[in-house]
Amino acid sequence: NVFRKTHTQYVIRAGGDGTGDTNGRYRFVNNTFLLMAGSSAAIHLFDGIESIELHNNIFYRVGGGSVQVFRDEASWTHGSPLIKGVNNAVPTGTTVPSGFTGTLIVSDPGFTSTGNRDVTLLSTSPLRNTGVNSTTGISGYAFPSPLAMPLYHPPKAALAAYGTAQRRTAV
Repeated sequence: NVFRKTHTQYVIRAGGDGTGDTNGRYRFVNNTFLLMAGSSAAIHLFDGIESIELHNNIFYRVGGGSVQVFRDEASWTHGSPLIKGVNNAVPTGTTVPSGFTGTLIVSDPGFTSTGNRDVTLLSTSPLRNTGVNSTTGISGYAFPSPLAMPLYHPPKAALAAYGTAQRRTAV
């Protein structure tokens, strides 16, 4: 998936919408988050939340600059944040969230053309073949039958029409 931010609010808000707590578990795997210049954090953690996992995601600010991955205003079910992230890519200068391991810090992810909304990784991308094929969740907070790898890739025409990202998987 490609989450493309076209204004200054958050790309995703997780945990609740102001009308009630979900107290849920959230998991994001193999996504690209494109933030515009001047935008807020990529993910706003809000209201009740139990845990959040991020694996093999790319965070990038169009035009350059660091990214705030989380804005944490959550009421955590167990009293403190329960966050795990493996092999995510963030721009140089980004503060890596606590709970992340194997984070790749890159000045340029090597997209084909963000101006044309093509986030396919170039053959020279430092992120090519760096993702993990298998992910493990937070101990004691398992997801039933989680998927790490996509079941299929859309036809190439759909990639161009919708700007879908090439998956960052190990080969």
